[in-house]
Amino acid sequence: MTEMLLMCDCETANTLDEPILYDFGAWLIDSDGVSYEKVNWVIKEAFLNKELMETAYFRDKIPAYWQEIWAGKREVKSIWDVYRYLRDVKKRYPNVKFCAHNAAFDVKALRTSLRYLTKSFKRWMLPFGMDVYDTLRMARDTLCKEPDYVKFCETHGFLTDKSKPQATAEVLYRYLTNNVDFTEAHTGLADVEIETQILLEIYTRYEGFRKLCFNPKLTEPTPALTAQVLSVN
Repeated sequence: MTEMLLMCDCETANTLDEPILYDFGAWLIDSDGVSYEKVNWVIKEAFLNKELMETAYFRDKIPAYWQEIWAGKREVKSIWDVYRYLRDVKKRYPNVKFCAHNAAFDVKALRTSLRYLTKSFKRWMLPFGMDVYDTLRMARDTLCKEPDYVKFCETHGFLTDKSKPQATAEVLYRYLTNNVDFTEAHTGLADVEIETQILLEIYTRYEGFRKLCFNPKLTEPTPALTAQVLSVN
């Protein structure tokens, strides 16, 4: 059965515990590999805040962002545009899945950013009922168990502190392309494009792998719970 998939990537400033979104990339595809649309946005509330951007791990890329903006390759949007876009995609494709590599972080970044940048006027970024798929979980259950992948990581030193094969998008893409020198761009849409290739490779090669990111705190609570929370606050 063909599934609609929205692969997303968030680049953030501030801290890992309270990440604030400044770069949002997304690619809407289906599980057969058909491409529908791409999003390549910088989020103005964060990106134009010089003090906040000083905390971005990849702040050295800021001049390149401006060059892409001036060249028309990247749009400047509001956090509200992200909020509305996710709901629009959900409306157009009711069964669409939110996908990301290490999805828990991306969902946390979206939720934290919305709460911070709207001063808690809105608190839940993902639309109610949107499932969250995690390609990190998928890869660990599939590609990372392949003897060839284990050998690849051991040969090139792509191992964790516990001597296990790494499962980063960068290393997975190096394996799939046999390009050990590949370096992840660490910008939203560029990272989405390689992560989408990983996602589609897993869909093509395997069946019955785990998809959902099992964390009840990731998605918006039921309307009833929302009302209870609001009444308490």
